[in-house]
Amino acid sequence: MTITLGPAPNSTNVRLDTKITIDTLSSVSVNNPKFTPEIEISHESIYVSGPLTYEKSFYPSKFLKLGTSYQVSVTITDILVSWRFCTTSEPFNPGLEYFLATNTIPIAFIIASLVTIIFGFWLKKFIDEKKDTVNLDKKF
Repeated sequence: MTITLGPAPNSTNVRLDTKITIDTLSSVSVNNPKFTPEIEISHESIYVSGPLTYEKSFYPSKFLKLGTSYQVSVTITDILVSWRFCTTSEPFNPGLEYFLATNTIPIAFIIASLVTIIFGFWLKKFIDEKKDTVNLDKKF
């Protein structure tokens, strides 16, 4: 059985906004995640990563701490799997992709509102122009 862990065991300079993943066969269960030092998890997700495999991801509710060594332990079908990784000592400086990813709903709402307003003005102008024209081909 192949298990892929993320961040990789003994990795260093791990980003502070990373997620913790376990990729394994879909026939096994991943239970009892433990993080040392403790990490508050905001949510978990499951992603089908292959024909017979799935990836279970744990998303921390806050950024991980600078230059900290973390130990992750999970139970995979009655087998305890444990690994360590160390975060970067560089502070997190989010770029445009982080801003877009964390603000998708407000951005979508603003774009939809602008499109609706622009279309409304165009439609009003179009209707007003139709009212001002006289059809001379029409017979009374």
